[in-house]
Amino acid sequence: GAAGTVGSCMSLSPRPARASVTRIHASADIAWVADVDAHAGLSVTAISWLRGQEESEGAGLLLTGGTDRNVRAWDPATYSCLRTFTGHSRGILSVAGHCVGRTRQHAWNGRSLALSSAADDTIRLWDVATGEALAVLKNRGL
Repeated sequence: GAAGTVGSCMSLSPRPARASVTRIHASADIAWVADVDAHAGLSVTAISWLRGQEESEGAGLLLTGGTDRNVRAWDPATYSCLRTFTGHSRGILSVAGHCVGRTRQHAWNGRSLALSSAADDTIRLWDVATGEALAVLKNRGL
């Protein structure tokens, strides 16, 4: 990153169909960098941070969801899309990321996971590394 930069983030932009990229500097100044067309000209409806598990994995990933029915994982250093998760039939309402620790006795040990909920009444659990939907939960009503 730029000299004196301690971090960066992506947030919903006041401009339609964009996510704003800002940089946080060591002096505590926050500077706008760019607006990213994150979801093919359609609205960005959800953003979440997925931290890296270890130093070697870097800062982690940014996750976005949009009305294009997709979830995307972004490199926070280059703001390039690394993976697109497809499967929802309606717009994304929320996204969240989680790293399962390597010391836990679990089938998902050491995986980075993402959850997305959408207007199609489903929640999907994604393996961030492969893009595979590990589980789909469907709202069956009351």
